[in-house]
Amino acid sequence: MSFKRSLVGFMLAWLVPLFQPLLAQEIQRSPRIAALEAAIRSGDSQATAAFWSEMKRIGTPLFEPVPGSPHETFVTFVWRAEDERAMLNIGVDTPFNRDAEGKTVARLSRLKDTDVWYRTYRIESTARFPYGFLWPQGRTPHRWSSQPESNGIASGDSVPIIDGTAYEYFRDPLALKSILDAYGDSGELKIASYADAPEAPPEPWLTARAGASRGQVTTRNFESRILGNTRTITIYTPPGYSPNGKAYPFVLAFDGSSFLHTLEVPKLLDHMIDAGVIPPLVAILVDQIDIAHRSAELPPNERFGRFLVEELLPTLRQDLRLTKDPARSIIAGASYGGLAATWIARDHPEVFGAVLSQSGSFWWAPEQRTFDAVKMSPQEWVPRQFAQDKKLPLRFYLDVGTWEGDAMLSGNRHLRDVLQAKGYELTYREFTGGHTFLNWRASFPDGLISLMGTRR
Repeated sequence: MSFKRSLVGFMLAWLVPLFQPLLAQEIQRSPRIAALEAAIRSGDSQATAAFWSEMKRIGTPLFEPVPGSPHETFVTFVWRAEDERAMLNIGVDTPFNRDAEGKTVARLSRLKDTDVWYRTYRIESTARFPYGFLWPQGRTPHRWSSQPESNGIASGDSVPIIDGTAYEYFRDPLALKSILDAYGDSGELKIASYADAPEAPPEPWLTARAGASRGQVTTRNFESRILGNTRTITIYTPPGYSPNGKAYPFVLAFDGSSFLHTLEVPKLLDHMIDAGVIPPLVAILVDQIDIAHRSAELPPNERFGRFLVEELLPTLRQDLRLTKDPARSIIAGASYGGLAATWIARDHPEVFGAVLSQSGSFWWAPEQRTFDAVKMSPQEWVPRQFAQDKKLPLRFYLDVGTWEGDAMLSGNRHLRDVLQAKGYELTYREFTGGHTFLNWRASFPDGLISLMGTRR
C-alpha cells in the first residue's frame, strides 16, 4: 500500500479514500454524557465545568464499560467550544468508523446549549488506534509539529473538498497519548493523538529499564548502481557491539524513518536485549526515497532485491560484523514493506531466512497495483505463488489488523493457510486495530521474539 500521506493516512487507517464527506451515523449513548445531560436538566450550573475539569484530569477519549459486554467498551471523543456556528462542521476521524463505502469521518454532536461536543462508539476493549479531529482549513495557524503547541492544537495537511470547503486535521488537546510519525516525502516528524482501550495489549518494551545500556544509531547515504538512486540507511548496533569476534544477527526493515521514529526500534531493541529475550543484534533501516519510488520498489521487484543482496549488505559487511547465516537474518516490513520482505525472502532464501511481515499487502497482483478497500476483489497473487513453489528454508511471522478490511484480512489469511499447508514454521496473529504504525509498533517485538527469541 502506498503511504501517500503518512500522517493523514495514519489517521485514516491508510486503507480508505481520503476524499470523503462527513458522515451522520447512529451515536451510541455514553453513560457519562447521559449523566451530564441529567445534571444540566436538574439545574446544576456547574455541571459542564466539572465535566471539563474531569476530562482534563483523566485525559481523553473517555472509555466506559458496556453493561453486559465485558469485551467491549464505549469510547467518547469530546471537544470544547462555545460557538455553535463555528463547530457545525467539526468531525472525528477514527479507523473503526468505516461505513459500507469506506468512509471514516463523522460529525460531533452538541450537548444541548453547552460547550460540550461529542461522539460515542462501541468498540472492542482490546483496541489501540490513532484518531484526529478535523474542521475547515484555516481555522488555526498552527501546523502539525513535533513540539506540542501551547494550546494543544495543530493543523495538518488538508483533506479534499467537502461541500466546497477544504478540511484539515488537528490533535486532541486533552489526549492522554500521542505518537510521532514521519510525514510524507519530507520525513518531517508530526504528532498524532492515539488511545488504548482498557484491554489493549501492553507495550512493555517501550518502558525504560533501570540500568539498561543504549545501542548506537548512525545514518549514512547509500548510492545504488542497480537502482540508479541514493537513499538514507540507518544502522543500530547493540550495546557492547564489537567489530571483532562473532558476527551479529540482524533485522533489515523498510520505511526506515517510520521504524526509527514511530516504532522507536532502538528503544525497543535496547530494552529487549537488556531483558535477554532476544540476542544482541544489528538493525538496518532502509528509507524510502519518496512515495513514487516506494510504490515502484517494494512490490515484487527483482532489481530492488538485487540492490539489497548485491550492493547494500556486501557494503555494510565491510565495516559491520553481520552474520551470513540466513536463519539469523530477518527481513521485515509493514504494508508494502511486508509484501517486499516476503517476496525478497522468496527470491533470496540464501540471504534472508526469516520474514517479519506486518499487514503485508498481499492483495497486490501484477494486474492489481492500486488499492480500493471497498470495490476491489483481492487477487492474492503472492499466496498462489507460494502454493505453486517448492517449500523454501524460510520462517515467518505474519500479523494483520481486524479493522483493515476484507481484502487485507483475506490476503494475509490466505498466505497463512498456504504456508501452514506447505509445512512452514509460522506464527500468525491478528490485532484489534487498523493499518497503522501505531499498531505495528505494539506487535513488532512479538515478531522478533518469534523469529529470533533466545527461548525459541
